[in-house]
Amino acid sequence: MHKDINEGRREASSSSQNLQGRRRLLALLEETEVVGQLEGFNTVKEQLMSDESRRCVISIIGMGGLGKTTLAKKVYHDVKHDFDSHAFVYLSEQFGIKDVLMRILKCVMGLSQEEGEKLNKLNEDELGMMLRAQLRERRYLLVIDDIWSTQAWDTLKLILPDGMNKSRVMLTTRIKDVALHADPSSHPHEMRLLNDDEGWELFIKKIFPEGDPSTACPAELEETGRKILAKCRGLPLAILVLGGLLSRKDNTFSAWSKVLESVSRLLTESSDQCRDILVLSYSDLPYYLKPCFLYLGLFPEDREIDSWRLIILGDLLIQEAQLLHGVHDQFEWIKTELNRMQCFLKDADSRQKEDEGVRNWVAEIINASYAAEDVIDIFIYSQRRRRGFVGRVKRYIFILSELRTRHKVAKKIERMRLKISDITRSRETYGIRDINEGRQEASSSSQSLQERRRLLALLEETEVVGQREGFNTVKEQLMSDESRRCVISIMGMGGLEKLNEDELGMMLRDHLREKRYLLVIDDMWSTQAWDTLKLVLPDGMNKSRVMLTTRIKDVALHADPSSHPHEMRLLNDDEGWELFMKKIFPERDPSTACPAELEETGRKILTKCGGLPLAILVLGGLLSKKVKTFSAWSKVLESVNMHLTESSDQCRDILALSYWDLPYNLKPCFLYLGLFPEDHEIYSDRLINMWIAEGFIPQKDNSIVEGVAEDYLEELVGRSMIQAASKQANGSIGSCRIHDLLRDLSISEATQNNFFTLHNDNGTSSSSTSVRRLALYDNIDGYNKHINGSISTLRSILWFAEYKGNWPRLLIPSGKLLRVFHASSAGILREATKEGEFSNLRYLRISTFASTKSLSSFIGNLSNLQTLEISLDCSLPNAIWNLEELRHLRASYVSFVGHQRLNNLRNLQSLWLRAGSWINNDLGKLTNLRDLTIRGDISSYHKALSESVKKLCNLQVLNLLQGHSIPPFMPFAHHLCLYRMVLDGRIEKLPVLPPNLAKLTLFKSKLQQDVISTLEKLPHLKYLTLWWNSYDSKKMFCSSGGFPRLEELDLHDLPLEEWIVEEGAMPSLKSVELMKMPNLKTLPEQIRVLSKWI
Repeated sequence: MHKDINEGRREASSSSQNLQGRRRLLALLEETEVVGQLEGFNTVKEQLMSDESRRCVISIIGMGGLGKTTLAKKVYHDVKHDFDSHAFVYLSEQFGIKDVLMRILKCVMGLSQEEGEKLNKLNEDELGMMLRAQLRERRYLLVIDDIWSTQAWDTLKLILPDGMNKSRVMLTTRIKDVALHADPSSHPHEMRLLNDDEGWELFIKKIFPEGDPSTACPAELEETGRKILAKCRGLPLAILVLGGLLSRKDNTFSAWSKVLESVSRLLTESSDQCRDILVLSYSDLPYYLKPCFLYLGLFPEDREIDSWRLIILGDLLIQEAQLLHGVHDQFEWIKTELNRMQCFLKDADSRQKEDEGVRNWVAEIINASYAAEDVIDIFIYSQRRRRGFVGRVKRYIFILSELRTRHKVAKKIERMRLKISDITRSRETYGIRDINEGRQEASSSSQSLQERRRLLALLEETEVVGQREGFNTVKEQLMSDESRRCVISIMGMGGLEKLNEDELGMMLRDHLREKRYLLVIDDMWSTQAWDTLKLVLPDGMNKSRVMLTTRIKDVALHADPSSHPHEMRLLNDDEGWELFMKKIFPERDPSTACPAELEETGRKILTKCGGLPLAILVLGGLLSKKVKTFSAWSKVLESVNMHLTESSDQCRDILALSYWDLPYNLKPCFLYLGLFPEDHEIYSDRLINMWIAEGFIPQKDNSIVEGVAEDYLEELVGRSMIQAASKQANGSIGSCRIHDLLRDLSISEATQNNFFTLHNDNGTSSSSTSVRRLALYDNIDGYNKHINGSISTLRSILWFAEYKGNWPRLLIPSGKLLRVFHASSAGILREATKEGEFSNLRYLRISTFASTKSLSSFIGNLSNLQTLEISLDCSLPNAIWNLEELRHLRASYVSFVGHQRLNNLRNLQSLWLRAGSWINNDLGKLTNLRDLTIRGDISSYHKALSESVKKLCNLQVLNLLQGHSIPPFMPFAHHLCLYRMVLDGRIEKLPVLPPNLAKLTLFKSKLQQDVISTLEKLPHLKYLTLWWNSYDSKKMFCSSGGFPRLEELDLHDLPLEEWIVEEGAMPSLKSVELMKMPNLKTLPEQIRVLSKWI
């Protein structure tokens, strides 16, 4: 399971070279952005061009990410023509003298490709003598970028002649000693962090590359932008990373605020550009300095640390470590072993997806990791019980029980040791190769899948059905008058060897330099691939074009942030039928080709494809080879899923490419979607809360965990693994769906690894092993059998029952490890509850409690519950107010026994409750709230509600339902995140609304005509609904320029008789819905064409 140490060294070397490559790449990409370094540019240039005759060494020093390479390249290009010979070369920690000498020689001698190849035959000494001879009589400039050691310089300087002719060497390094060693009499130029103005200029240049940095940023985004910039602390690399991220986001307050919330995580997780580059310096530290550096992370951000105190603390830390002894050794061993297994699985996941032997072996390790996880959770569960109230008062009662638990845990760990040893031996016994040996074959296998994908595209290249609009859009972009080299991307779900890379790149760049070219790159998977390619594609400002196809939206936006990728859509029924018929009857007219007696069956088959052209072509190809009879087509309909999933050469394997390309942390999130029924609309907030309860979402620094999960969901949509079914007014995903074929893929992968089990409508199960996650549909026959057989391993139960006149009842099992129980259409039964039961439950969504017997003890045991959602009326005990881990309490129809106190629930993110005395007492303390819904009469709580809401500046959603009257709120000027409001009740005077409000719904407000002049000034309002009695005037006037971003307007049951809309009002309007408006006889022309009467 563990790699050979020498192999590990080779991989570490390779990894370090990859990091160096990315660092050089970033420098090349950003070489034009020398912001805030004009003084440094002049200083270094002055030193290079000084009159000193000796060979001087000029050094640029500073931490990673300051822009040393960028500055060096800028100076180099400015002065290189003043020298007889010049070269710019990169070094790395793994310094190879032969490679460096060859690169310098190719530059200074201007060698052709063939001449350059001859250098390979020379050894280091011969290359050194040749270079020295080349430079002896010349004034030369040599730039050595990123030199890490004095030894590297000592090796090179022996070869570089000093002809007292003003030759110059320029170094960039992170290590001051290297610079001073190279030339003790020189004064290295130390790079500095950017100040606020310089940082802002670079930031805005990156986000709005075509705009003037002083005016490009919209005024409403500047404050948020500067807060994001402040997190970069003046480091150019961090500024470029975050600027690049924002350049691909919508320029809205909501999108930028989301980045601000998770900025620390975004910086540390942008490993391809930021953290890995800084890590080079850490990796180069001597071993004895690494713990000293790591210790500094204990201190607060921006803390000034007294050096003598730091030294004393470090000494105490060492003494403390020597006093520690082995407490819970076995428990710690299994935690360590689980970590190792998870690291191995992460490593193996992307490398051996085709070798069946290794796949089975990996499955054994997965099962072992599940067992380890269970042991850990059971041990933690037992510790929680011991720390409870009864445990404190009568601990002696539990001593025997605790000893038994420890004995069981020890036995399980011992069995696990034997199992792991057995798994390790089986790899050798059955000849399973090391994971690393399979990399090349896995790559070959992946290439084979890619070849099949390309082959299918070639076979079907004439069938562009339902994409005429997309064809015209892409063609128009390609043929536009814009001079710069534009990148046009098409995105959507899946459906010269002797020359080295540098030489090939130079050859291609030279060939394209004077030409207007069109390059199509099909199926691009990563931003790194584009970053590598763009360096060799010249931009001659001659209308050259690059067209990409990709499944990943971020790749398209990264390639050209100012372009608008064309997003492929699924085919509608008519388009799908046309393509289907063309495939089955290629020689006939698709509108008449299908025999009448087969059309109904054919359309049922087509429905299973979900509009996905690849699936339509697979099934159409199958039917084209079948007899055209009702019997033959009915047989295909019966087994359509099997045909789609087992047509591995064409369909599932092609879609699987997207799954295998997912980052490791996204895979369980994607697989989880397979638990939901076919064609089910999945609400994103509930899905996110389930992911968090399952432990799929890590807590990152100070980021809100829900924000991290939202990013995961956005990435799955951006990678075309799921489809956004609806969007929120702030642009976030409201709900999503998974295509049937991708759902089948998730079920297949999940079943192989016992990730979940489906209890089908016919009472059968997709897995016979111990169940970890269980999905139930309408039929729950055999449910108890599943539960009883898996009570020790069961983590989640999801029941998707339909309401059929009465609420079904379901027993919630007393599994110690149960984390998620989702039964939105069921009442749950739980009558007897032991101390400590359900302490692992994190997510509970039900319609109601079917029985209130022992309900107080049940609720009291939910000590780790994060989400509680109850959709029907019931009564809950006071124990609920002690659930300090609650983040989401959604129970707006529920009543409570006794006094309601929320002061313990400081972690709440969303709160849906009936109006009550809690508004007077505790609401203002819940400052983390993002979603507040209050149902019922709030007339008695006006003052407290107004004062509390003023303090809740993180609110994003505010709903006051059936409120009778709305309090006179303070201005919402500081509620910058509040984008959606529902106000149901009389409003005496409309308050100053949030500046970023995007959706507003009013009921029974009785507002007068002048309210329109207020609402139409809201700069970001997209959706406006005025329901019954919300607008109490016969006339409505919308002025020119009003409602600049309004897209949807709904007017229901209003006394409106006259509606005047000036030219230029509501320029973004897309739809108007009118309902019960009997007095409105005529509509303005611009409204009439968009309106729909109900």
